Amino acid sequence: MTGAEVDLVDDRDRQTGFHDRRRKLQKSKDENYQEIAAKFDGKRLVTDEKNPRGGKMSRTFELSSDGRELYETLHMTTGPNNTPLDIRYVYDIPIQTRQ
Repeated sequence: MTGAEVDLVDDRDRQTGFHDRRRKLQKSKDENYQEIAAKFDGKRLVTDEKNPRGGKMSRTFELSSDGRELYETLHMTTGPNNTPLDIRYVYDIPIQTRQ
């Protein structure tokens, strides 16, 4: 995390940069890097995005109280009736990257 930017790197070295919504996002030519507009809501990082089918989705990221895990909650609607769907991921943070 640096200023108004949060970078996440997965186990395949793909990087996602979450940037303050006031900043103009760059279209990346690198398939292993993408930028997404986000904002902080207290200690949570929140995005509003489009899913691969063009519908709306949002993601919320927050650290556990001990800083050992990152929680990601994905919210979207699916199907012809726009049924709400929430998916929660829990990631372990490697010791060398904890602050």
